Order: sequence, then C-alpha cells, then structure tokens
Amino acid sequence: MSVETQTSSPIPVTTTSPTTATSPIATATATSPTTTTTTTTTITDNTNKPEIKKIKVSAEKTKNLYYFSDLTARYLDTEEFVNISGLGEAIAKVVTTIDYLKSKDVIKVEKIHTDSVPSVELMVKVSKGPKHQEYIKSMDERKSRSQLNEEAANASNNSDE
Repeated sequence: MSVETQTSSPIPVTTTSPTTATSPIATATATSPTTTTTTTTTITDNTNKPEIKKIKVSAEKTKNLYYFSDLTARYLDTEEFVNISGLGEAIAKVVTTIDYLKSKDVIKVEKIHTDSVPSVELMVKVSKGPKHQEYIKSMDERKSRSQLNEEAANASNNSDE
C-alpha cells in the first residue's frame, strides 16, 4: 500500500508498508503495550525526469576539442541538457571544450559540480545557447567539405595509377 503525501518540501514523500519499501531512508517504530507499528518513509527525487545524457571526456590524444564540441552540440539537438564530465587529467579538456562552446554562444552553463572522491572529477551541465543552430549548420558544412576534399584526393590518387 502506498500513500502519497504532500508537504511543503519540493521532494515528494511516499509512505509505504515495510514489506513494499524498496529503498527506505528512515524507519520509525512506535511501540505501545499491545501493538508495534513500523512506518517506512522513502524520499525520492522526481523519478519521471528523463536521464540526462553524459559525455565522458578522456585524456587520450586521439580525440580533440572539436570531437567533444561537436558531440555536445549533436546531443543538444535532441536533449534539453547534457552533462560533460572528466576525471583527473581530462579536466583540462572539459574546461577547454566548455570555454570554446561558450565563447561561440553554442551552450549555456547551467551547473558546475566538482568531486574528489574517489578521484578528482569535474561535471558541467549545459543547455543550448542562442547560436546553437548556427554551429550545427557550420559543423555540417565543415563535414561535407571534408568529405569532398577526401573524394577529390581519392580521385587524384586513382588517376595517377
């Protein structure tokens, strides 16, 4: 049996019987001479919210600034928010990516979170900026130019043979 109660808190509180509780946070027991009643209160964050996509930036050299910038812009095409995170040495790449996109007004920084357990982590929550669509168009043009240059190089190599 689950009863939803309204409180002044923005977090909904659900009261359940102890046999149906999945993740109790607090349990209170009231004892009288003849009966024992146990009430379990579970505080849950709004579970109807969709999960935010997360881009995990790595410190490896094969993926550059443009890779993570383009990936962030693509994710923001379909998502309201994107988390960009990095551990240890990758933090510098996260900061550079955020700074690059923010300077071009592609993103707005919503929240910055740091953590040091078990290792140093930086997580930045971003949303679309005013020039997001322009960046997507320029990114598509850049990719199509790159493909045309590749095809021209391949045709040149085939004619030399």
